Amino acid sequence: MPIGDMLLRSVDDSQINTVFPKTFEEYKKWDKEKDQLPPEPVYKALFEELAYGEKVKVGRALTRMNYSKSGWKSLIKKTSREIKKVVRKDEFPESYKSFLIETNEKWADPSYWYAVGQMVNNQTPIYYYNAVDRTYDENQNVVQQNEDRRVYVKTWINGSLYHTYTYPAGGTLTQSSTYPKLNSRGATQTTWVNGGDHTYYNFSVYNRALNADEIKQNYEALKGRYGL
Repeated sequence: MPIGDMLLRSVDDSQINTVFPKTFEEYKKWDKEKDQLPPEPVYKALFEELAYGEKVKVGRALTRMNYSKSGWKSLIKKTSREIKKVVRKDEFPESYKSFLIETNEKWADPSYWYAVGQMVNNQTPIYYYNAVDRTYDENQNVVQQNEDRRVYVKTWINGSLYHTYTYPAGGTLTQSSTYPKLNSRGATQTTWVNGGDHTYYNFSVYNRALNADEIKQNYEALKGRYGL
């Protein structure tokens, strides 16, 4: 059935597993608590699969990799060019790990390797998690997306959730964005609580997103000061 086929495809991650089978097999052996970066066999397997893999299949895999972490596509393309040079010269490195890190310092960035963990199985629920601003951490626990990758923006008024607005992941809220603005007036879709004049008693900026309990606690602590 078409719907069943669509649902199966929505969790299917087999294509990239056919491109990097050895890399993923070695990756699963990596003890993240012991070593910050994967061991030598992971780098060697990746080197070989980029060196001898089918160009078309690798190209398709790059799009999938970028879903997990922005930057994968350019990293793999640049690395592949350097690997091809080495293969043509028949001068293989003593340490594949050192070679790749010297080629691009991002190979020493654990966040790229943690992102690989989202791709090592033939089925994945990651696309559904992304739809609700969730992802995996380095230990494959489901956590909330970083703020710059969230598609939902929550507005709180008087300690209560007023509305949730959406905008493209990685996008920027600007003067023209459709969301309540502190200085908006008039009955337009970008006004603050159905338009009109309003008084804002307290405005705070934090270096992280507060949770619902913290927002409520702040409101309860301050409302008496302003006679609310």
